[in-house]
Order: sequence, then structure tokens, then C-alpha cells
Amino acid sequence: MKGDRLGIGKLIFRSGNKKAENLNDGLSDEERELERKINKSQQKYLILLFSIPLIVLFTYFYGIGRKRFFVRSDIVVRKAGNNTPSLNIGNLLTGGNALSLEDSRYLRTYLESPQVLSDLKKRIDFFELYKMKRPDYLVGLKKGYTQESEYDMFRRQITVTLNEIDGILRIRTLGFDPETSLFLNQFLIKTSEDFVNSLNQNIFKKQLVFAEEEVKQNSKKLELATKLLNKYQQKNQIMNPLIDFSAKGSFFLALEDELVRKKINLSLATKRFIDQNSPEIIDLKEQIKEIESSIKKEKELILSPMGKDLNRKIARFMELEFDKKYYEDLYKTSLIAAEKARIDSLQQQRFIAIITNPIKPENEWKYWRHKGFITAVSVMMVSFFLIKFIISMADSHKN
Repeated sequence: MKGDRLGIGKLIFRSGNKKAENLNDGLSDEERELERKINKSQQKYLILLFSIPLIVLFTYFYGIGRKRFFVRSDIVVRKAGNNTPSLNIGNLLTGGNALSLEDSRYLRTYLESPQVLSDLKKRIDFFELYKMKRPDYLVGLKKGYTQESEYDMFRRQITVTLNEIDGILRIRTLGFDPETSLFLNQFLIKTSEDFVNSLNQNIFKKQLVFAEEEVKQNSKKLELATKLLNKYQQKNQIMNPLIDFSAKGSFFLALEDELVRKKINLSLATKRFIDQNSPEIIDLKEQIKEIESSIKKEKELILSPMGKDLNRKIARFMELEFDKKYYEDLYKTSLIAAEKARIDSLQQQRFIAIITNPIKPENEWKYWRHKGFITAVSVMMVSFFLIKFIISMADSHKN
């Protein structure tokens, strides 16, 4: 293979290339010895070619690479109400915790947001704790870093996963020292609690405040309607004009009955006496006139604006009484609504339950070393076999 200057292709396929072995059968002993020495040197070169990157990778992942410390905690978002969830397919698939899963998804997104990083930077010097340090120049923030690189570094230090079955949020944090990884995990838990409290404040507390404000406004309206009614009663010196009207009605009925009886007596008297000017008839006629005059005067006194004007008073009284009754019912309704909002607010309030508390790590987290080394070696092996395949295909086309 004149085109293979390094001799790698020949060394790779020497054992599988039968044509090359057949050509060696016609060589002399000196030529075969020379070929054997060349192959041996190529094998040493190939071993060296693979050994150098392996040594470099091993040195970095198990020597130079900075220590990392891992902290894990588990939390869950719950609601204060102990309402039994309805039996449906969604609750069966989610273990009856569908009401909290949506809140957990919002919380997961929030914990991974730049806003959390901004709040974290108010508590710690993020750059100082995660800056690049020698001899490991592959990990950490460089001087003159951008906001994008800073946020990317933050995202690589935290992992928030949600179990869609039971709604548990698992928070994993990394740090270059135990204190930082523990603080970061505790900070995320505290941030979760603040987020849930803010959710309660922004939604359910506002509903409760609105209901209570309605109670106050309706109470003022009821108080005003009551004052107007009382003022009207005091001004007209009457408790209830309907009662007076009813009493006057009974009085009128009595007068009407008396008038009817007098008229009947007059009719009988005119038939009994021949002389229509007899004292009995004249007396009855006078009584009838007196009763009719009394009825007329009383009606004018009650209904006339110059008198008691009872009709207008009744209309105004009924209007004020209706307003008072209306605002009283409205006030009672708002009280019921406010109490219901208060109970719903208590039942629907979220809270964070810590299932697994974070613990300060004593030993470094070596999983990343093993994973990184194995991944790098795997990539190198895949690249080797890919090159071998390409050279094999090129060699087969030449032959």
C-alpha cells in the first residue's frame, strides 16, 4: 500500500488480507524478515498511537479533573385540602395526584429559569465558586464570560426531574466543594417554597381579598340604606305607614258598615212612618250625613298632600324598605361567598413537603469521571472502527 504512508492501513488489515499473505509466499527469507520487522514496528506505532490518547484521557478524568460533589433531595407539591379525587382515567394514570402535577411542572420550569440564577447571585458569588482553576482548564467560567455562558454553567450544575406518577421533584446539584453543592440544593428548596407561597398569594389570596372587599362594600351599602330608612321614620314620626294604613282601613270599614246599617234603618223608618219629617227619620238622615262627612274628611286627610299624604309615604317607605332588604340579602350572600372563598383558599393552598433532605457530601462524586472516561474511549473506538471500515472499502475498490 504505497498510499498508506504511516502503514496503519496495512497493519490494521494485515491479519485479514489473504492476498497480502499469498504475495509473501514468493519472497525470500531476507525479504520476509524485513517484512516482519516492518510489521513489528508498525504494531508498536499503533500501540503508541492508541496509548497516548488513553493516557491523556485517564490523566484528565482521574487526575487533573476537578473534584465534583453531588447532593440530592426530593420534594413534592401538595395541597392543604384532603378532598378525595374523582374517579377518572386521568387520576388512575397519575395515581390520583393530577391536581399537583401541573404545579410541579411550573415549579420545575421556574427552578431552571434565569430568574433563579439572578436570585442565587444575590446570595453567593457564583463566578468565584464556579470559575476556571488550574490545572483543569476545561471546566468553569472564564474571565469576561457572557450571560449565556454563565446561565449554561448554572444549568449544568442543577438537574430537576419530575416523576409523572407520584409527582416527586428530584433536585440534583453539583459543586466543586461540598458546601457549595449543599447550599445550592438548599437554595433551590427554599426557592421552591417561595414560589409556592407566591402562587398562593397571587391566586387564592387575591380571590379571598376580593370577596372580603365585597363584604365591606355591601356592609356600607346596607348601613346607608338602614340610616335612610331610620331617618325617614324619624322625620315623619311613623314606624310603618302600612300599619297606619291598615288601621285606617279598618276604621273606614267600620264607618262603611255603620253607614250601611243607618241607611237600612232609614229605609225601614220611611216605610214605617207616614210622616217623612218625623224626628226618627230626620235623626237617621243626620247621622247618615255625619258618617259620610266623616268618611270623606278622613280620606282627604289620609290621601291628600295637605294631610297625611299616606300614599306617598307608603311608596317611599316601601322603596326604602326594599333597598334595605336588598342590601341585607346582598350582604348575607357576600358573607357566604367570602367564607367559601376562605375555606377554598385554605383547601387549595399549596405547600412543599420535603421527602429527602439534602445531606452535605463527605466524598467526591466520581461517577462523572467513569462516565466521561468510558464515553471518550467509546468515541475513540468507534472512530477507529469507522476509519478501518473506510480504509477497507477503499482497499477493496483498488484491488
